[in-house]
Amino acid sequence: TGTPTLALTGVLIKCAGAINIAGNVSAVMTPSALANASYTAALPNSLSAIVSVAGAAQLTIQGGIIDGNHLGSPEFGGGFIVAAGSSTLTLSGVTLRNRTGTGIGLSEAANLVVNNNSLIDSVGVAGNCPTASAIVIAGTGHVTVDHSQISNGASSAICVRNSTTASTITVTQSTIAHMANGITAEIGTGSTAAVTISGSSFTNNARAIFWNG
Repeated sequence: TGTPTLALTGVLIKCAGAINIAGNVSAVMTPSALANASYTAALPNSLSAIVSVAGAAQLTIQGGIIDGNHLGSPEFGGGFIVAAGSSTLTLSGVTLRNRTGTGIGLSEAANLVVNNNSLIDSVGVAGNCPTASAIVIAGTGHVTVDHSQISNGASSAICVRNSTTASTITVTQSTIAHMANGITAEIGTGSTAAVTISGSSFTNNARAIFWNG
């Protein structure tokens, strides 16, 4: 009974599918003594996620760097990190960078919190936004960007996929800069989102908010 807990301390990731958390597990991941506080090294050019969260699980990554080493390819439904079910993924003071594919992919009712001066930088490539944006959300999940930054990407900071249900996006005291798009919808019709933006800066993007359906 109760909620199982898991501490991932100083875990170095060198392969796809390295960490999979599901059920109702509550996990915390910290870099500890990892060199340069980097969780990743010598990654293969795989389309698969290195970290997956599902079910009602919760994963909080506290500090450190997740570096994609400029690897990855555009694809639908993927991500360097993915969350599904009703899970919650939190990046607190984390840098996620250098990924030529989707950074974080959310599906179903999964939730993402990016806070505490986290940085998502140089993630994504140009093209249809659900294949390679910094964050891609599909379903009824919630993306919260709070006192953090998403920058220097060739696609969108947050892309909302076509769906019959509404996603929720909250951007608070944060910066989205030097992106092709700040918040955008997938090409076609059917993308729905409730968006709240407060005290935030959208700077030097080709488009701040782009909805074309």
